[in-house]
Amino acid sequence: RHTRLPLVSWARDVYKRQELDGAPQKLQKQLSAALDEHQHSSFLANLGIADRADVQSELLPGASAFLEAMPNEKLGLLFEPEEFVTEVKRRLLMPVHEAEHFCPCCDDVCDKHGRHDGLCCGAGDRVLRHNAARNLTGSFAAAAGFNPELERPGLLPPRPDDVRVSGRRPADVYIPSWFHGAPAAFDFAVSSPHRQAARILAMQGVGRAAQEYEMVKRSHLETELLCRRQGILFIPLVAEPSGGWGPTGADTIRRLARASDRRLGEEAGSGATRLFQQLSVAIRRQTSRAILRRHAEPPPAGGAEATARDLLAEEDEGQ
Repeated sequence: RHTRLPLVSWARDVYKRQELDGAPQKLQKQLSAALDEHQHSSFLANLGIADRADVQSELLPGASAFLEAMPNEKLGLLFEPEEFVTEVKRRLLMPVHEAEHFCPCCDDVCDKHGRHDGLCCGAGDRVLRHNAARNLTGSFAAAAGFNPELERPGLLPPRPDDVRVSGRRPADVYIPSWFHGAPAAFDFAVSSPHRQAARILAMQGVGRAAQEYEMVKRSHLETELLCRRQGILFIPLVAEPSGGWGPTGADTIRRLARASDRRLGEEAGSGATRLFQQLSVAIRRQTSRAILRRHAEPPPAGGAEATARDLLAEEDEGQ
């Protein structure tokens, strides 16, 4: 009750001012927006750190796009039923595992909400998720006429301790002509808000964890500085397992989509809608597969007694 008093007082003051100005429609919009913001803030305040980080991730640009996508296998907009159910559960903060259990891919603990599963390095799931986003964006850029090249070698000189002949590859997708004709290196990452270094940031605001990882990508081995010296724009595109994008990634996707709309003569905004949907589905599908791969095997019928009988039977057979 007491938390509503400041909002009620604010609404009363706004009403008095707007009544004199004769703008009731504007007043209604302001009051509705204020009520929504109040309810959202109250909801977040009652959540734990991990749940709040998940909610903030779900508010990123593109995170909800999978819900708006018409299922279409050719366009990459199709989930298997189990995958879709898993992602809806994650969005609603529902458990995706019946209980905590040891991860079969790394021997760490899988929590009930599948947060470890989005972090786990085992079974190559993180690489599959990264490559899905890279390949989709590369194909979209090709259709838009940007002549992209995946994993182009030799963009940067090798470091003294680097034994690779081809040098460093900062570009998951290389665009020969991007902003003002300068080449660009798109560097993709799908970073979980539940990383130890990011969780507190993630709960503080929408996009804070993804933005922090953009800075990590820029500073790692001075990648952005070295690209600038070579005349290349370094652009980190960081998504989260929710399929939502950090600020640089979202802006780059929209810029790419606008160019596609102009080239293909499509309605403004249609390319961004399509690309956000495809990326959301691709990232979430790989995340759900990582979760399903780590489901604990159900205990045998009869529980511990049945397990003991099976072990005794195996010993008897061995004798």
